[in-house]
Amino acid sequence: MKSNEEKPLVIIGAGIAGVAAALELAENYPTRKITIIERSTLFSGSTGRNPARMGHGFHYMDLETSIQYLRASIEVQRRYSQFLIGFGEATGRGRYYIHKQSKHSAEEILELYRGIQKEYQRLCHEDPLNQVFGTPNDFIRILEEREYENHVKADLVELAIETAEHLFDFPKFAAYIRVMIEANPNIHLVENVEVTNIQHWTDTDNRFSIEMKSTLSGHALAPIVSDYIVNSSWENIEFLNSKIGIPYTDGSRTNRLKCLLEVQLPVHLQNVNSSFFCMGPFCMFSNMADGRGMLTFADVTNFAANSGLTIDDRMEDYLTGNISSEEKAEISLKILHGVAAYIPGIEHSRILELHFGIVQTDGDLKLQDIHSISSGLHTRRNIGVRDENQGLISNPARKLFYFIYNGIEVVKILDMQFERELKIQELVAAFIKIRSTEDIKQLRIFIDRWIVGIENILTIDNELLLAKLKDDLQSHPSLHHLVSSVMTSTSPAFTSDKQTTTAIKSPSTATSAAVTPEISFLYKYPEAEIESLFLAPSGTIPSDGKRPCTALPWENGNQTIFASMIPTRPNSAGSIFLPASNSKSCGKPVQPTSPQPARR
Repeated sequence: MKSNEEKPLVIIGAGIAGVAAALELAENYPTRKITIIERSTLFSGSTGRNPARMGHGFHYMDLETSIQYLRASIEVQRRYSQFLIGFGEATGRGRYYIHKQSKHSAEEILELYRGIQKEYQRLCHEDPLNQVFGTPNDFIRILEEREYENHVKADLVELAIETAEHLFDFPKFAAYIRVMIEANPNIHLVENVEVTNIQHWTDTDNRFSIEMKSTLSGHALAPIVSDYIVNSSWENIEFLNSKIGIPYTDGSRTNRLKCLLEVQLPVHLQNVNSSFFCMGPFCMFSNMADGRGMLTFADVTNFAANSGLTIDDRMEDYLTGNISSEEKAEISLKILHGVAAYIPGIEHSRILELHFGIVQTDGDLKLQDIHSISSGLHTRRNIGVRDENQGLISNPARKLFYFIYNGIEVVKILDMQFERELKIQELVAAFIKIRSTEDIKQLRIFIDRWIVGIENILTIDNELLLAKLKDDLQSHPSLHHLVSSVMTSTSPAFTSDKQTTTAIKSPSTATSAAVTPEISFLYKYPEAEIESLFLAPSGTIPSDGKRPCTALPWENGNQTIFASMIPTRPNSAGSIFLPASNSKSCGKPVQPTSPQPARR
């Protein structure tokens, strides 16, 4: 059996979220091995198919989202300061053109921008190292028409604002990250390998068995085992989670397919600022400062949306490039001519490539709702990291530059899971002495899922935790027989050298069972302890002829478990409290002195 330290911590997906998690985990757990499994190559998916605009939140009409975006970008810039494009140059600053048909007024938008500027000023005052995008006074600037009339159609513009937003040199950054990963002895990047299935507790030593295949040959590969997975597979997260029974509710999130046109710019546009027309279904132009531009046109760019468990086959075809050259050319020309209605002359650009990627948002988003001001598309408050199951973390990067936040949150959850694992081991050991390997697996699967939903698990007393687990198991029929049969087992595998009593003589209708320390621990009452157990047909009342019996809340088929109780703390009247108000009793009834019997 390998220890947790020897088994790799597995990250599925080498996009920005997976890589950020790997780097953060490697820094916080320097003795742990980390394996990243990527079905293609590093950053080859949606991560690498974007203009990498280091947003400050100017294209959201939600101040909370804008501020979160700004803070995230500051974190990235502080850590990776060498990748801004055109920093310090006038043409490097992004411009926002408020369209005369904007869904929000120029006054509303300018008020929002002032709020973002105020937050940047506060952050810079709080820590001067946060001043990574210039001075707060230069954060935004209202433009005069003469400054842009030769670059865009000025008659469409209500107000023009230049911002401190810059583009991020993502290809250069990707090359840098690859070097970092390859130089780290504890991170192993496995490319061109797809995870096809995850199995949960297939044996008693390993929480997960991860099945894979080569995407180059199509051949199945030997599975690897791990106790911890960070699922960063973006549009496939929920699908892989479902393999171990994590339910997905249709409409809880939407995968939206977008396309981005890469062009070679005509000479007269190569020094034009990146431009974003807002707020509404307009266009975006990103100047990559190397002669290339990235374009989106809202009427064409938003291609499809799917809120089901998996994306449909057609969306998959677009993502993998499985479309005809004629269709690509048609889409590209529509985008190019659409943007030309805002930026004259851009139609003379040379088409280089059409990129498709997935954007993810909470809720059920339809394409026709995208431009509604009430659409969930217009907020990104949730970074998306989720504690799904003991050993399993979902890690989608809802915005590209949230990636540092994602990595930090993954470490935070994993810290909790490592501590929680100690509780789980205690639960498994103390709950019952299991008879078979299959029983162990069933119980572990249940506890892995069950324990995630308990608040402040690390502060709960073990006895209270066991009591809650016992009560919750009663509502899960698949484990009902398991627990009942184990509790009443008289097989040698269950009988312990430490058992406290031997079974007493019982009626012919009842079968006796040994009382182990585990059972005594589960059924511990302040006023009594269990001396013996009986399994009797439901509806009958067995009696040992000595003392009161009570029905415990477990059944095995058509039989009920009864217990013979020994008073341990008699009250002044000499009676004891029975375990539960709905308990059946046998022998001479004993009246409790309190209407609310004390019970753990």
